[in-house]
Amino acid sequence: MHIKSTIYFLERIIKFAKDNDIVDSEYQGDKLFVVTFKALENYLKEFLEKDYKTVVEEFDDLYSFLMVQGLCISGREWKTEWSYRIIHGSKYIHIHHFPPLKSDFFHTYNLFVLYQDPNLVSYDHETQEMYEAIEKKLSKEINICYNHVNSLSEDHYKVLSSIKISLNSRLNKALGDSNLIIQLLGPINNQLSLNDGYITLGIRIPQSTLKKDALQRNSPNWKTSMEATLPMPLAKKTIFTDPVTGMKGSIGVDDCFIYDRDLLIAEYLKLDKRIRSLITIILYFTKLKKINKSYQGFTLSSYSYIFMLLHFLMNVIENPIIPNLQNSFGDCNSPDCFYNCNNGPVERSFNNETHYIDLSYHTCVRIINKRTYTYNNNGNSGTNCTIWYSQNNENTGALFLGFLDYYSKVKNYKKVSLNNYEVLELKKEEWQRYHVYIQDPFLPQKNIASSCHYRSMENISKTFHSASVKLRRGSSFENICDTMET
Repeated sequence: MHIKSTIYFLERIIKFAKDNDIVDSEYQGDKLFVVTFKALENYLKEFLEKDYKTVVEEFDDLYSFLMVQGLCISGREWKTEWSYRIIHGSKYIHIHHFPPLKSDFFHTYNLFVLYQDPNLVSYDHETQEMYEAIEKKLSKEINICYNHVNSLSEDHYKVLSSIKISLNSRLNKALGDSNLIIQLLGPINNQLSLNDGYITLGIRIPQSTLKKDALQRNSPNWKTSMEATLPMPLAKKTIFTDPVTGMKGSIGVDDCFIYDRDLLIAEYLKLDKRIRSLITIILYFTKLKKINKSYQGFTLSSYSYIFMLLHFLMNVIENPIIPNLQNSFGDCNSPDCFYNCNNGPVERSFNNETHYIDLSYHTCVRIINKRTYTYNNNGNSGTNCTIWYSQNNENTGALFLGFLDYYSKVKNYKKVSLNNYEVLELKKEEWQRYHVYIQDPFLPQKNIASSCHYRSMENISKTFHSASVKLRRGSSFENICDTMET
């Protein structure tokens, strides 16, 4: 939105607030005016329809425009004596220097407060304190939820591990090849997922024994005494039912670096304590809201949400929490670091083209936070650590709200990547043909969210926006997770 149009839009907002003041008539003056946010929005929709549509297209909603563009332009390009804030009526009544309103009915609404009196600047501090209180409360609720989910995940992981061990034993007896190893695949491999009644396993074949034509990948040629309900050789996996637990699952050759992704994610989990709790509660929230692929197709998978969060913590927030472990660290001198001791690029076919994939990443990084020791994980504490400094001391409540706000905007789903420079190097048509582009960390040409439809993505963004609004109005984390809530 152009500066002149923005200024005109804001001036009309000021005029509406002055003309429709809901402050009690005994206390009305010329330095503070209040209107309900809903009335202001309805006015703009009706009388400034074109400008309002532009605001929504660029900022998703009026609130985001006012709190970002509006406040940013005030005092710079636009010299004005007026300032404003948006506050819920239930909070308004507790600010002693704000005059009473015409009716208690307005205390149930979000309010647009326009003010000129410099003594009201303290409102900024009170608003900041209010948001900080909300973030601290949310952090405590997230911690409680994380501890509960994590304990359940640990129990679930033990069950799945027993299945994995049993299958490895049967595989080795059937083929007599100890080089083949079955691994858990997906978030559960890092104990990040609740029990959804399904297990995904991958057969890891060493590069030295993996033939180029990979005929053996078409169908596992071994018997395990399991009930294979739906063999799928073309998909390189078989659906089975475990005879002991009754759990259904799939098993096939892992030739898409899924396990390698899990190992990379595990390395990020070591860097900062906040990462595991944030991933856990995001997966918990998205599954309860049924916007996770494990519940329905054509939406986002758990992997997608994990990389969305890592992208947010690495490339979006002002003070990044984590570095990109796949980048070169000039001071890395650890001989044991995977970046230095891996076996080089791996050959794979993708979209009928041969690619040489670099699977290397650093396993020697330790983060030192210059502002707090609270979140130090000290996952890597050897003498040959590579130190990376962070200055982020935001709690999990603030970060979760930031995540919800960022992905409330549909435009932010277009280029999600741990390696932003590689996204930019992709052909324009590669990422433009998808509504969501979440880049595979090892294969830049692969979009791990390619099956997500536009309506699903739009539903996800609306769910995130609704949750953010409710939390800022004082709702609990448990409340926004309520499956009965819309």
